[in-house]
Amino acid sequence: YQRRVRGEVKGWYDLVPAKDGEKAQGQVFLRLRFSAKSDNSADQKATEESSSSGKVIEVLQQAKGIKQYYSTTISGLKQDVQTMYKGIKTEFEEDYFKYCRPGDIGKANITVKEAKNLPKTDTFGLSDPYVVVKLGAQEEKTEVKDNTLTPKWEAEYSLGVSSEEEVVSFTIYDHDAGPGSDDVVGIVQVPVREFKDEVVARWFDLQPVKDGDKVQGQIFLRIAFVSKEKNATEQEGEQEEKSGSSGSKVQEIVQQAKEVKQYYTQTISTLNKDLNTVHRGVKEQFDEDFYRYCRPEDVGKVVITVQEAKGLAKMDLIGSSDPYVVIKLGEQK
Repeated sequence: YQRRVRGEVKGWYDLVPAKDGEKAQGQVFLRLRFSAKSDNSADQKATEESSSSGKVIEVLQQAKGIKQYYSTTISGLKQDVQTMYKGIKTEFEEDYFKYCRPGDIGKANITVKEAKNLPKTDTFGLSDPYVVVKLGAQEEKTEVKDNTLTPKWEAEYSLGVSSEEEVVSFTIYDHDAGPGSDDVVGIVQVPVREFKDEVVARWFDLQPVKDGDKVQGQIFLRIAFVSKEKNATEQEGEQEEKSGSSGSKVQEIVQQAKEVKQYYTQTISTLNKDLNTVHRGVKEQFDEDFYRYCRPEDVGKVVITVQEAKGLAKMDLIGSSDPYVVIKLGEQK
């Protein structure tokens, strides 16, 4: 139901499919109130002398500078975490599999080479694809390739294999600038049995993640299995040189890496919270001035409350769902 009262509408709205042919279920409770510009102006007459377009522009410029600083800092910290991870992986990869994953039967050496014939998913431009590789609890992610339907990654990973029954999944996403709004393009699942006895290197057709979804495109993958016995034989000539390596040494390095990663994660989280605090502060202090001076052609503004949802579909294989809402009005998001 929807209820209208003096410029306000509120009620439960049925979800509808974002694309033709898709299925949707559930409802969301929304409250929207329109405030005309004339009403805003009347309420703010007493403060018009103290507010000016120059003041608003200056504050917004400062806010943009702060946001750029934080965004650059956060990006740098994320890059540092990735560099640290790659360094540890290069130096201690063999010891890691030997001491930290003793139950593995071997490892999968994976190359995510390229993709082709991907669908155009962005309203403006083509697509910004990346791949998430999963094997058990292990997960890797390629870099995002901007504005292309034929991305080339040449990304190499080594993942531990604990059983012949496991499956490696490769999910292609289209990166979106909005928070958590990346679209799934398609998925490929390769059982360990398929590459355990011989190297697999070929094009794979993308498959839908959900029944009824339409997909297109292919991804080229190379997967080679290295058994623990074969790997141990190849490493015999290096045993003496590696006599200083031990389970305790590797565990110590891994623990240090976890602590450094935790520090960076907490720092990034704090910076994100600070950024949100700045945004809220600027919005609260200059909300009316922003609409008056920076959006002079607006007929008014809409105040939106996203209250709750119900009857949503179960999306996750394990658990229920992790829902969020993206609101768009023109170019505002």
